[in-house]
Amino acid sequence: MICEHLGILKTDWSDRGSRSIHVCLVAILAGLMLNGNLCHAQTSFFQTTTSLKTGVVLERELRRGLVATWRNVSLREISRRVSDERKVAIILDRRLDPTAPRVMDVNATSLRAGLQQIAKAVHADVKLVGNTAVLGRDSEIGMLRTLVEIRMTELTGDVRQGNGAVSFERRNQLSTRLTIRWPELTSPSEIIQKIAKRYKLRIENVDAIPHDLWAANELPEMNAVELLGILLVQFDLAWEWNADASLIRIVKLPHNFSIERRYPTGRQTANAIVEKCRAKHGHISARVEGNMIVVQGRVEDHDLVLALLNPQQNGNRGNNPAANQPDLSSQEFTLRIQQVPASALLRRLEQTGIEFRYDAQSLQTAGINLNQPISLDVRKSRSREFFRAIFDQLGLDFRIEGHVVKMTPKTAS
Repeated sequence: MICEHLGILKTDWSDRGSRSIHVCLVAILAGLMLNGNLCHAQTSFFQTTTSLKTGVVLERELRRGLVATWRNVSLREISRRVSDERKVAIILDRRLDPTAPRVMDVNATSLRAGLQQIAKAVHADVKLVGNTAVLGRDSEIGMLRTLVEIRMTELTGDVRQGNGAVSFERRNQLSTRLTIRWPELTSPSEIIQKIAKRYKLRIENVDAIPHDLWAANELPEMNAVELLGILLVQFDLAWEWNADASLIRIVKLPHNFSIERRYPTGRQTANAIVEKCRAKHGHISARVEGNMIVVQGRVEDHDLVLALLNPQQNGNRGNNPAANQPDLSSQEFTLRIQQVPASALLRRLEQTGIEFRYDAQSLQTAGINLNQPISLDVRKSRSREFFRAIFDQLGLDFRIEGHVVKMTPKTAS
């Protein structure tokens, strides 16, 4: 029975009893060793490297065209082929049918537009969150990018209601980008719990995550907020932080999320932009206050306003957050402060769209304290000189990549 279960071909050996037992034992040991290897592979949930494209490399790839034809190919296979060939992370919302045969002809001037064509063929949409393209119906994942942005903004203390601001160190921990990979038939509850453990998050009501089994996938260089958003929204769920962002409570996804922003422009231009917004998307809440356009809506609504205000950049903005971030190489800084904790300054800079990345353990080992008071007096300083003036006081080296500043302890020369 055991031999048959393990797939061992029975033979008519003369010494059948002893040899069968021997073969079965060898097979069982081999199976245990195999299972051990599989268990070991499953522990490699967090990857140190990825072959998938991220950041500015991903942005360049999204601008390259996509021409393809598929006949009687499932949506899951189509997404895997595109992902493998273009090295781009794609995840299908669990509510889409991934197995039905599809017939598709895609001829797009950009991969971004090509993904939209694929999504449209299954009555869905594409949301780019971090370094991952999420395909799903707008009625089901339409709030995803807005959820991620609101939860990220809450960590800075800007819109928290009486809970107090999260520390800069905690904010940075949750902003740390990790690559995750899970094998076939992994439960989303297991994925979320592993993410929570890595980010030192407790989950108050983990039983709120329904049971399911998901196909294998990889999400490259994502932070905690992006990962939680992509995973939970597929169950129409979201989460709330506690006061210090050490615990989350899973809640029903609100469908009335909105973000208010103000855009300075001339009054005549403001009125024209508002009219265009209403003509294109009647649901957008936009009004003119003096020379400002005040917009209340989803992230996609703000993308539309930015595209109308900056038509020369239309096509580079929108469904890719990286395209909306400042390029620090062209920035100038003027600032004068006296004995201000470095963490407070970095938190304020984060609110302008700059992202700081560092390994907290490496800084602690090197004796670097981000709460150390620093002083600064710079005027129209280029980004490299500006950050050097900050980080020299802290004993840090840095590297600028687009809107990201990577910090490492200085090495002894």
